[in-house]
Amino acid sequence: MKKLMFPLLIVLLLVPNFVLAQDAEAGNKSARILHKKIADSLFVLTHNNTNSVLYIDKDYALIVDTQTSAAGPDLLQYASRLSPLQPIKFVLNTHYHKDHTGGNKFFYESGATILANLGTHTNLLTSINEAQIKTLNQERTELIAQVKAEGNSERGQKLSRLLEKNVFENLEQDLEYSVLTYTGGLNWELSGESIEVKTILKSHTSEDTYVYFKNKNVLVTGDLFFSKAYPFIDLAYGGGIDGFMKSLDALLLSCDDDTMIVPGHGPIASKNDLAQYKRMIEYIYKGVSMDYLLNKSLSEVKSNKAITAQFDAQGFGKGYVSTSQFIEMLYAEADKKYSKRQK
Repeated sequence: MKKLMFPLLIVLLLVPNFVLAQDAEAGNKSARILHKKIADSLFVLTHNNTNSVLYIDKDYALIVDTQTSAAGPDLLQYASRLSPLQPIKFVLNTHYHKDHTGGNKFFYESGATILANLGTHTNLLTSINEAQIKTLNQERTELIAQVKAEGNSERGQKLSRLLEKNVFENLEQDLEYSVLTYTGGLNWELSGESIEVKTILKSHTSEDTYVYFKNKNVLVTGDLFFSKAYPFIDLAYGGGIDGFMKSLDALLLSCDDDTMIVPGHGPIASKNDLAQYKRMIEYIYKGVSMDYLLNKSLSEVKSNKAITAQFDAQGFGKGYVSTSQFIEMLYAEADKKYSKRQK
């Protein structure tokens, strides 16, 4: 049982290269891995539009994010072929979602250390114990009601002591690998690169990480940036639109006009692409909020195609998040922000 403490990354080419490999977990399906060298010793490896980044230093290599559990073995095989002399000693997770952490166990079994911020580790554990945690929270709610009913009686005092226990103390499922956690960020000095690792709160999820390779001027954003697609804001796991916009500001401050930006999903981008992405979200959120304040229902806001038309025409709604889903997220955030004003 796991005690959960709350609060709570052959041939080197400049052009893309594909490898097809049998996936042990996916039967006859195969995982297609695309790799592209974007700087000396730095590669983007892509599967199903999801990006991992491999950096090969003098003594060892590290990889940012590990794809899904289905693609994980192939990613490990491919990354090892790109780095045959330097072992992949570290995995750095940008957040908890399984399309970025599913391959962790394969890298761990090969000898790599998994690094994640504390919130990502918490979310990983929570996500595999959701049913149990839901039950425990229900029991806790009932216990709170009983404590209120009993007051300062002897039984009430006993119930209060039960309430003080950590309801997340003995979860049934544990991760299949160990995680070395950090808070805030890391400064990583290697022989050939200086790496800044920073944590963003309440954005895409409750805690996300972005990674900046200073010498290469490459920024790896995780899912703080979906290139040419609407973003996913994980409201159930502490994400929020206000924090998401602040995270984009932080990313913009971390780069310059020459920075190469590797998003969590989609093609490599520039600072200008990131700035346009931020303006797009601001524009749509403003439109949704205005309709909300006019007392329009979610269905009515979805029917107002003018809010997203120019971006839908560019294919933004054909990514992981559809136009309808994105509007739902933003409407929920508008409701959270403005509901009291409407009463």
